[in-house]
Amino acid sequence: MAHFILMGSFGDEDNRESIHGTWNAGDLKSTLAEKNKSDKSKKDIELFVERTANRGLARTIKFYGQKYFQTTDTGVIGYHRDGLWLNYSYSANGSLSNKIQQIYYGNGKLRPSFNFLCQFFWIITLISSIIALYFNRTWKVGVVTLSLLGGLLFLLIFESGGTKYMFQYIYLICLLSGLGISYCLNRFSGDIAIQKEGVKKNEDEQTLNNSSSLQRRRNTRNISKRSK
Repeated sequence: MAHFILMGSFGDEDNRESIHGTWNAGDLKSTLAEKNKSDKSKKDIELFVERTANRGLARTIKFYGQKYFQTTDTGVIGYHRDGLWLNYSYSANGSLSNKIQQIYYGNGKLRPSFNFLCQFFWIITLISSIIALYFNRTWKVGVVTLSLLGGLLFLLIFESGGTKYMFQYIYLICLLSGLGISYCLNRFSGDIAIQKEGVKKNEDEQTLNNSSSLQRRRNTRNISKRSK
């Protein structure tokens, strides 16, 4: 755990385009230089404290802000900035495999278009999630939201810094996004207005029933007084 916290603090806060909080050979080498598990954890904690102290509060906040940004800023839920060491091997030109590789490989000709589509749907996903949070304030949505926030906090502290780390929380984001999209569809189709009318009708009926019950209790008390 200490080693993953140490890796999560790796990076240059002055270089926004560099990697932040991902795996790196330097931290791994420092940890493996120790003989046993307790010494490894102690060394990792010492390096983490030293690294944070050297940054100071302002630069530490800046670093983790950049790390969070690089983890969540794009819809490319896979190797992106943190896949700089990947080597791509293309199939023969004109083949179906080559055409698919041109879409998904980081240096493929069609990769920019693929990234654009990912970002387009990512923005829609985030907007619909916010709509779900605002208009569906139930304890069930609260559980999903807190689970997602806990996951994002985990990624902020430990190793992350790339969109591929968001993959494990995609199901929570999709749940919120689906609720938001469902609300929008119902809103445009008029179902929300019908639901509100139904709620208002139930409230009126409940109020009427409460009034009738109160009047019956009053009548009972009056009868009791007269009989006495």
